[in-house]
Amino acid sequence: NALADCNKALSLDSNLSKAYDNRAAVYERQHEYKKEIADCDLAIKANPYDANAYDSRGYALVELGMPQKAMEQFDKATSIDAHYWHPYFSRGCLYEKEKRYQDAIRELGKAIDLNPAAAALYDHRGFAYGQLGKFQNEVEDYSNAIKTDPKNALFYLNRAFAYGKLGQYAKSLDDANKAIELDPKSARAYASRGFAYANLGKNENAIADYNTTEGRTKCCPVLCRPGLAV
Repeated sequence: NALADCNKALSLDSNLSKAYDNRAAVYERQHEYKKEIADCDLAIKANPYDANAYDSRGYALVELGMPQKAMEQFDKATSIDAHYWHPYFSRGCLYEKEKRYQDAIRELGKAIDLNPAAAALYDHRGFAYGQLGKFQNEVEDYSNAIKTDPKNALFYLNRAFAYGKLGQYAKSLDDANKAIELDPKSARAYASRGFAYANLGKNENAIADYNTTEGRTKCCPVLCRPGLAV
Protein backbone atom coordinates (compact mmCIF):
# COMPACT_ATOMS: atom_id res chain seq x y z
CA ASN A 1 0.00 0.00 0.00
CA ALA A 2 0.95 3.67 -0.19
CA LEU A 3 2.15 3.90 3.41
CA ALA A 4 4.33 0.81 3.05
CA ASP A 5 5.85 2.17 -0.17
CA CYS A 6 6.72 5.47 1.52
CA ASN A 7 8.26 3.65 4.46
CA LYS A 8 10.34 1.52 2.08
CA ALA A 9 11.54 4.59 0.20
CA LEU A 10 12.59 6.26 3.45
CA SER A 11 14.40 3.14 4.64
CA LEU A 12 16.52 3.43 1.50
CA ASP A 13 17.05 7.19 1.72
CA SER A 14 16.05 9.06 4.88
CA ASN A 15 16.68 12.41 3.16
CA LEU A 16 14.10 11.82 0.47
CA SER A 17 11.78 14.76 1.12
CA LYS A 18 9.24 13.63 -1.49
CA ALA A 19 8.68 10.38 0.39
CA TYR A 20 7.95 12.33 3.57
CA ASP A 21 5.55 14.51 1.56
CA ASN A 22 3.73 11.47 0.23
CA ARG A 23 3.56 9.74 3.59
CA ALA A 24 2.21 12.96 5.08
CA ALA A 25 -0.50 12.88 2.40
CA VAL A 26 -1.42 9.34 3.45
CA TYR A 27 -1.66 10.40 7.08
CA GLU A 28 -3.83 13.32 5.98
CA ARG A 29 -6.28 10.98 4.29
CA GLN A 30 -6.34 8.94 7.50
CA HIS A 31 -6.99 12.14 9.52
CA GLU A 32 -3.79 11.60 11.51
CA TYR A 33 -2.79 15.23 11.47
CA LYS A 34 -0.08 15.14 14.13
CA LYS A 35 1.71 12.41 12.16
CA GLU A 36 1.22 14.49 9.02
CA ILE A 37 2.90 17.46 10.70
CA ALA A 38 5.78 15.27 11.91
CA ASP A 39 6.45 14.10 8.35
CA CYS A 40 6.19 17.64 7.00
CA ASP A 41 8.80 18.65 9.59
CA LEU A 42 11.10 15.90 8.32
CA ALA A 43 10.46 16.85 4.68
CA ILE A 44 11.39 20.47 5.43
CA LYS A 45 14.50 19.35 7.32
CA ALA A 46 15.54 17.34 4.25
CA ASN A 47 14.59 20.17 1.86
CA PRO A 48 13.96 23.63 3.37
CA TYR A 49 12.54 24.77 0.03
CA ASP A 50 9.78 22.15 -0.08
CA ALA A 51 6.73 24.40 -0.59
CA ASN A 52 4.38 21.44 -0.57
CA ALA A 53 5.51 20.42 2.91
CA TYR A 54 4.68 23.86 4.28
CA ASP A 55 1.31 23.75 2.53
CA SER A 56 0.53 20.30 3.94
CA ARG A 57 1.62 21.32 7.41
CA GLY A 58 -0.71 24.30 7.16
CA TYR A 59 -3.64 22.09 6.24
CA ALA A 60 -2.98 19.84 9.23
CA LEU A 61 -2.82 22.87 11.52
CA VAL A 62 -6.20 24.04 10.22
CA GLU A 63 -7.66 20.65 11.06
CA LEU A 64 -6.12 20.84 14.54
CA GLY A 65 -7.74 24.23 15.15
CA MET A 66 -4.71 26.47 14.69
CA PRO A 67 -5.65 28.74 11.76
CA GLN A 68 -3.15 31.53 12.47
CA LYS A 69 -0.22 29.10 12.47
CA ALA A 70 -1.67 27.48 9.36
CA MET A 71 -1.73 30.81 7.53
CA GLU A 72 1.95 31.28 8.35
CA GLN A 73 2.67 27.96 6.62
CA PHE A 74 0.68 28.93 3.52
CA ASP A 75 2.50 32.27 3.39
CA LYS A 76 5.84 30.48 3.64
CA ALA A 77 4.87 28.11 0.84
CA THR A 78 3.98 30.96 -1.53
CA SER A 79 7.17 32.83 -0.63
CA ILE A 80 9.18 29.75 -1.65
CA ASP A 81 7.28 29.11 -4.87
CA ALA A 82 4.94 31.85 -6.05
CA HIS A 83 3.90 29.69 -9.01
CA TYR A 84 2.67 26.72 -6.96
CA TRP A 85 -1.11 26.97 -7.01
CA HIS A 86 -2.07 24.85 -4.02
CA PRO A 87 -1.08 27.17 -1.14
CA TYR A 88 -3.32 29.85 -2.65
CA PHE A 89 -6.13 27.29 -2.71
CA SER A 90 -5.42 26.36 0.90
CA ARG A 91 -5.39 30.01 1.91
CA GLY A 92 -8.66 30.54 0.04
CA CYS A 93 -10.26 27.58 1.81
CA LEU A 94 -9.16 28.93 5.18
CA TYR A 95 -10.60 32.36 4.39
CA GLU A 96 -13.79 30.62 3.30
CA LYS A 97 -13.89 28.75 6.61
CA GLU A 98 -13.49 32.06 8.42
CA LYS A 99 -16.25 33.62 6.28
CA ARG A 100 -13.82 36.10 4.77
CA TYR A 101 -15.33 35.55 1.37
CA GLN A 102 -13.78 38.46 -0.52
CA ASP A 103 -10.33 37.33 0.61
CA ALA A 104 -11.22 33.77 -0.38
CA ILE A 105 -12.23 34.92 -3.87
CA ARG A 106 -8.92 36.75 -4.28
CA GLU A 107 -6.79 33.76 -3.27
CA LEU A 108 -8.85 31.26 -5.25
CA GLY A 109 -8.51 33.53 -8.28
CA LYS A 110 -4.72 33.36 -7.95
CA ALA A 111 -4.92 29.57 -7.77
CA ILE A 112 -7.14 29.47 -10.87
CA ASP A 113 -4.69 31.63 -12.80
CA LEU A 114 -1.97 29.09 -12.02
CA ASN A 115 -4.07 25.95 -12.49
CA PRO A 116 -7.24 26.60 -14.54
CA ALA A 117 -7.86 22.85 -14.93
CA ALA A 118 -8.64 22.28 -11.22
CA ALA A 119 -12.43 22.06 -10.95
CA ALA A 120 -12.50 22.34 -7.16
CA LEU A 121 -11.10 25.87 -7.37
CA TYR A 122 -14.12 27.11 -9.33
CA ASP A 123 -16.46 25.25 -6.99
CA HIS A 124 -15.01 26.91 -3.89
CA ARG A 125 -14.93 30.35 -5.49
CA GLY A 126 -18.51 29.89 -6.67
CA PHE A 127 -19.54 29.19 -3.09
CA ALA A 128 -17.78 32.34 -1.91
CA TYR A 129 -19.51 34.43 -4.57
CA GLY A 130 -22.83 32.99 -3.48
CA GLN A 131 -22.21 33.98 0.14
CA LEU A 132 -21.70 37.55 -1.06
CA GLY A 133 -24.93 37.50 -3.05
CA LYS A 134 -23.12 37.51 -6.40
CA PHE A 135 -25.25 34.73 -7.84
CA GLN A 136 -24.40 35.23 -11.51
CA ASN A 137 -20.69 34.91 -10.70
CA GLU A 138 -21.58 31.84 -8.65
CA VAL A 139 -23.32 30.25 -11.64
CA GLU A 140 -20.39 31.07 -13.92
CA ASP A 141 -17.89 29.42 -11.59
CA TYR A 142 -19.98 26.28 -11.19
CA SER A 143 -20.27 26.19 -14.98
CA ASN A 144 -16.48 26.31 -15.23
CA ALA A 145 -16.22 23.51 -12.68
CA ILE A 146 -18.63 21.43 -14.78
CA LYS A 147 -16.63 22.08 -17.95
CA THR A 148 -13.54 20.82 -16.17
CA ASP A 149 -15.20 17.83 -14.48
CA PRO A 150 -18.56 17.05 -16.14
CA LYS A 151 -19.12 13.83 -14.16
CA ASN A 152 -19.20 15.47 -10.72
CA ALA A 153 -22.77 15.52 -9.40
CA LEU A 154 -21.95 18.11 -6.74
CA PHE A 155 -21.16 20.80 -9.29
CA TYR A 156 -24.54 20.39 -11.01
CA LEU A 157 -26.25 20.40 -7.63
CA ASN A 158 -24.49 23.59 -6.57
CA ARG A 159 -25.38 25.26 -9.85
CA ALA A 160 -29.00 24.13 -9.45
CA PHE A 161 -29.14 25.94 -6.11
CA ALA A 162 -27.50 29.01 -7.66
CA TYR A 163 -30.02 29.09 -10.52
CA GLY A 164 -32.76 28.86 -7.91
CA LYS A 165 -31.40 31.98 -6.20
CA LEU A 166 -31.68 33.77 -9.54
CA GLY A 167 -35.25 32.55 -10.03
CA GLN A 168 -34.22 30.50 -13.07
CA TYR A 169 -36.13 27.42 -12.02
CA ALA A 170 -36.18 25.60 -15.37
CA LYS A 171 -32.37 25.67 -15.45
CA SER A 172 -32.31 24.68 -11.79
CA LEU A 173 -34.51 21.69 -12.65
CA ASP A 174 -32.21 20.62 -15.49
CA ASP A 175 -29.18 20.68 -13.22
CA ALA A 176 -30.97 18.84 -10.42
CA ASN A 177 -31.94 16.13 -12.92
CA LYS A 178 -28.31 15.82 -14.00
CA ALA A 179 -27.13 15.63 -10.39
CA ILE A 180 -29.62 12.81 -9.73
CA GLU A 181 -28.50 11.00 -12.88
CA LEU A 182 -24.91 11.09 -11.64
CA ASP A 183 -25.68 10.45 -7.96
CA PRO A 184 -29.10 8.80 -7.45
CA LYS A 185 -28.53 8.56 -3.69
CA SER A 186 -28.15 12.29 -3.12
CA ALA A 187 -30.88 13.60 -0.81
CA ARG A 188 -29.91 17.18 -1.58
CA ALA A 189 -30.35 16.63 -5.31
CA TYR A 190 -33.94 15.44 -4.83
CA ALA A 191 -34.60 18.35 -2.45
CA SER A 192 -33.20 20.75 -5.04
CA ARG A 193 -35.38 19.27 -7.76
CA GLY A 194 -38.39 19.41 -5.46
CA PHE A 195 -37.75 23.10 -4.89
CA ALA A 196 -37.52 23.71 -8.63
CA TYR A 197 -40.71 21.76 -9.28
CA ALA A 198 -42.55 23.70 -6.57
CA ASN A 199 -41.53 27.03 -8.08
CA LEU A 200 -42.60 25.84 -11.52
CA GLY A 201 -46.06 25.01 -10.14
CA LYS A 202 -45.54 21.21 -10.36
CA ASN A 203 -46.55 20.53 -6.79
CA GLU A 204 -47.16 16.78 -7.08
CA ASN A 205 -43.68 16.29 -8.53
CA ALA A 206 -42.25 18.45 -5.75
CA ILE A 207 -43.96 16.41 -3.03
CA ALA A 208 -42.73 13.18 -4.60
CA ASP A 209 -39.16 14.44 -4.60
CA TYR A 210 -39.34 15.70 -1.04
CA ASN A 211 -40.63 12.27 -0.01
CA THR A 212 -37.78 10.64 -1.93
CA THR A 213 -35.22 12.48 0.17
CA GLU A 214 -36.04 10.20 3.09
CA GLY A 215 -33.38 7.54 3.50
CA ARG A 216 -31.08 9.10 0.92
CA THR A 217 -27.48 10.10 1.59
CA LYS A 218 -26.00 13.52 1.24
CA CYS A 219 -23.79 14.42 -1.71
CA CYS A 220 -20.13 13.80 -1.04
CA PRO A 221 -18.34 17.12 -0.58
CA VAL A 222 -15.37 18.06 -2.69
CA LEU A 223 -12.20 17.43 -0.74
CA CYS A 224 -10.30 20.61 -0.04
CA ARG A 225 -7.00 18.92 -0.79
CA PRO A 226 -6.48 16.57 -3.75
CA GLY A 227 -4.00 13.72 -3.31
CA LEU A 228 -0.34 14.29 -3.96
CA ALA A 229 1.18 12.99 -7.14
CA VAL A 230 4.06 10.63 -6.57
